[in-house]
Amino acid sequence: DGDEKKDDDPPKITRKYANVKQTLRNGIATQDQAKNYTEFKKRLHKLCADSQNTLSAFCNTTVVELEERHGYGFALRHALYHSVDTPYVCVIQHDRTFMRPTPIKEVVSAMESREEIKYVGMSMKSNLTYYDIFSSKYSRRACAELK
Repeated sequence: DGDEKKDDDPPKITRKYANVKQTLRNGIATQDQAKNYTEFKKRLHKLCADSQNTLSAFCNTTVVELEERHGYGFALRHALYHSVDTPYVCVIQHDRTFMRPTPIKEVVSAMESREEIKYVGMSMKSNLTYYDIFSSKYSRRACAELK
C-alpha cells in the first residue's frame, strides 16, 4: 500500500510548525533546545541576583517562571498582576531592538498628564504599514476615524 509509513520516511511537518522559530513559539523544542533554554534561564537568574544593588540594567529585575507554558500574553499578564508594584512598566521583548533614541521620559510625562493614556506602543518597521493594511481592509471612511 502506497500510504503505509516506512521507518526511514521523514516526519510530516505541518505548515503551522514548518520552521524552528514557529515550533519554539508553540512550545515545541528538541532536547538540545530544552537543555540550552534551561541553561539560559539559570544564567539569567544568576545575572539578576548578582545585579541587585548595582547600576546594572538588571538591578531591579526579577525572573518570573510559570509552572507550565501559557504563551507570551498570559505570562505577561501574570507578571503584571503578581510581580509589579510600580505605576509604569516598560515591556521590551527579547527579540526587539531599539535602533534610535526612544522618548521614554516624554511618554511617561504624557501618561502622567493625560489619564486616558493607558498604553503606548513603540513603532516597529513591521507596523509602519498598518494604516495602509487597515485602509485596504476597512475602507477610507473607517480610516478617517483614526485621524
